[in-house]
Amino acid sequence: MVFVLARILIVEDDPDLCRQLEKLLKAEAYTVDAANDGASGLAMLKQYRYDVIVMDWNLPEMEGPEVVRRFRSAGGATPIIMLTAQSDISNKEHCFDAGVDDYLSKPFNSRELAIRLRALLRRAVVLPTNVISVGELKIDIDAHSAEFAGVSLKLQRLEFLLLEFLMRNVGKVFTVEIILERVWPADSEVSHETVRGYIKTLKKKLLSVTEKPAIRNLHGLGYKLDPMD
Repeated sequence: MVFVLARILIVEDDPDLCRQLEKLLKAEAYTVDAANDGASGLAMLKQYRYDVIVMDWNLPEMEGPEVVRRFRSAGGATPIIMLTAQSDISNKEHCFDAGVDDYLSKPFNSRELAIRLRALLRRAVVLPTNVISVGELKIDIDAHSAEFAGVSLKLQRLEFLLLEFLMRNVGKVFTVEIILERVWPADSEVSHETVRGYIKTLKKKLLSVTEKPAIRNLHGLGYKLDPMD
């Protein structure tokens, strides 16, 4: 079984709809970030890597098609689905010309959105994201395997997802709250101590290969995976 930690960005200015979309996608076990205007969405796209983007058309600061156009012009290849109440053919043409991959008219069925997102994720597997390397640390998403300096690591499912999240965000510091939100399924009822326990166990497994700590706790800030260059 393959455990893929897909990360999705929602750019939607309607707070109620944004919350509904976050709840829906987290229930599907996706990692979800959200922005409420076009400029913020574009800034997040410059800072983080996403597997799929859910973009509203009518956004403050910068409309969805313009965000898409700028993202594509900068070389962004992440699949994008556009949400809009505008359903005439000229608007659809405008969206696809800007660079979107799919289009869903409002109001829409949440199940249809979930189906379309899965289809976009399947297309995205052509991107080189199945193997992630940080120094001598490497994980293979498809094979659900991990090795450090040539030594195979035996990881439980959540340990693997935790390591994948840290490797996708190497050098960045995350609080326990953020790690819980982005790695654990939305319906999980786990404490912060449980998350710390998983981090501690994962650190021990990495330290069993090398004495140099790979995962560090920055007092008062959170945890991060060092680049290990």
